[in-house]
Amino acid sequence: MSGVIIHKPLASFFMYLLTVLMSFIMVYLFLWSSGKAFTSLGLNPRLVSLIIFSSLLGSFINIPIYKYTLDEELVLTINYVNFYGIIYPIPSFERVKNKSVLAVNLGGAIIPILVSLYLSYKLLILEPNTLIPLLVSIIMASFVIHIYAKPISHLGIAVPTFIPPFTSMTLALFWGFWGFDKSVMLTVAYVSGTLGALIGADLMNLNKIRTFKSPMVSIGGAGTFDGIFLSGLLAVLFIDLLA
Repeated sequence: MSGVIIHKPLASFFMYLLTVLMSFIMVYLFLWSSGKAFTSLGLNPRLVSLIIFSSLLGSFINIPIYKYTLDEELVLTINYVNFYGIIYPIPSFERVKNKSVLAVNLGGAIIPILVSLYLSYKLLILEPNTLIPLLVSIIMASFVIHIYAKPISHLGIAVPTFIPPFTSMTLALFWGFWGFDKSVMLTVAYVSGTLGALIGADLMNLNKIRTFKSPMVSIGGAGTFDGIFLSGLLAVLFIDLLA
C-alpha cells in the first residue's frame, strides 16, 4: 500500500511555522479590529494606539487594594520519618488560614473605565439628552451579565464570552430604534459593554471573593479581561457593521 510518509522532524518544523503564522495573523486581526472599533468611536488614531498597547501591557499589571484572610481549610501535608534507613511517609491534615489580595487590573479595568468615562463625557457635552440611555444601558447590561457570571473557586469570575457584547449590542440597537443616531449607539455599545461587565461580573460578586480560595482576586483580570475590554470593542464592531 503506497502513501506519503512525512519525516517527523520535518512535520514538527512545519507545525511550528504554522503555529507562529497563525499567532501573527490572530495578533494582526486583534489589533486591526481594536483599532477600527476605537476609530469608529471618534478617537484620534494616536490615542487609539496608546489605548490598545497600554491595555495589552496593563493586563499584566494588578494593583493591590485590599488584603484579607481566607476561611480555615484542611490541607493534606506529608511528613517523612527515617527509621533505620527506611523512610516512611506520614500523611496528616492541618487547619491553615491562607491570605489573599484583592487587586484591580490596569488593562482590564482601569483603562476601560477611563475610556468609558471619556466617551460618555464627550457624548453628553454634544447631546445631553443621552444621559438616560447611557445609565439605563449600563444598569441593564450589569444585571444581565450578572445572571450569567459564575464564581469559580481558585479562578475568579467566568462569563460566557459573547454575553457582554451581545447584550450591549442589543441595547445599542434598541436606542437606535428609538431614533438615536449612530454615534450614540456606538458609545452605548462600548460603555454598557465594558462597565456592564465590570459591574455585573466583578463588583456585584465582591461578597463572594472569600469563596474563590485564590492568592489574588483581580478585578478586570484573568478570565474577565476579555469580558470587560473585548466586549465593548466587539459590540462597537457589530453596531458599526449593522447600523
